[in-house]
This record gives sequence, structure tokens and C-alpha cells, in this order.
Amino acid sequence: MPALRTCLTLVTAASLVLACGGDSHSPVEPPPPPKPAAGIKIVAGGPATDTIGATIASPLTVEVRDSSGTLVAGAVVRFTSVPVKDPTGNVRASTLLESLDANQFGTFAAPTADVQGRAGVLVQLGTVAGAGAVAISVPAYGFADTVSYTIQPGAAASLSFQPADTGVTVGGSVQLRAAVVDR
Repeated sequence: MPALRTCLTLVTAASLVLACGGDSHSPVEPPPPPKPAAGIKIVAGGPATDTIGATIASPLTVEVRDSSGTLVAGAVVRFTSVPVKDPTGNVRASTLLESLDANQFGTFAAPTADVQGRAGVLVQLGTVAGAGAVAISVPAYGFADTVSYTIQPGAAASLSFQPADTGVTVGGSVQLRAAVVDR
């Protein structure tokens, strides 16, 4: 009976080892890494917070991958400033953009993705405190995304007085207003 019990124990142990992938010295292979997602991936430069007129230190850089997850070189990537209304109701650019190979900020830039599937622009925050954004699209692939920025008021730079000039009769009065103005 002890020999039968030992035999059954060995058979059970062998079955467990085989069911768990062989002997204890066989390597266990990790699962394959997930396939990169298709679309636009922001790799640097956003979202960010700074004051009006500030240029974000790191360029807004995106990576473009096609439906198979492969990096796309040569795709045109469009960066567009999303407009906002200022306190008076006028529409203004929330951000300004400059291609990395240009020397002038505007509201639109369309660089081409490099061999690593990356394209980027410099971002300068606009003159209206609050929310700002840059819309990004790759029309050839139907991809679109948006990067948000928080624009804070700038530091006090001067005082503004109103009215700037007026006449007052002797014994009369006039209401003066003063306001702190940022840059």
C-alpha cells in the first residue's frame, strides 16, 4: 500500500508540473506588449499652465501612428489655435503657434512628421486669461485631438488711469478710475 500511495503521489505531482508548463526550470514567456494605438499622441509641451504671452518651454510635440500602430513619416500635421472671447466680447487667439523651422508666430502651422512620426510647434499663450487650446489634426488619416492650456493673468506691469485728460471747473469734481494692468 505505501508503494501505491508513493506512486499516486508522484503521478499527481508530475501531472501538476506538466499542467503548469513543464518542469520548474522551463522559462515562462511574458505576454507580448500591447500594440500602440492608432492616432495622435502628445509626447511633450502640453497641457501646461503659464501667464499671458508666455512661450511654453517645451515645443508641443505629437507622434502619429496609422491603424496598424506604425509610426507615420511624412504626414502633414495641422496645429490650429482655438479662439476665445475676451471680456469685451471680441474674439482673440487663445494661443499663437510657430513651426520649429519658422520665425514668426501665427494662429496656424502645418509641419510634416519626421522619420520618427513626430511633428511639433512652439506655443505662445494668448492675451486673454482663462482656458486656451490648440486643435491638432492629421487630415490624411482622419485623426484629431486637442491640447488644453491654462492661461493666468500676467504680473502687474503698469497702472491705467481714466479719464486720461479732462477739464474741471473750480469747485467742480470729476470721477477718476485707476486699474492695474498686466503686460
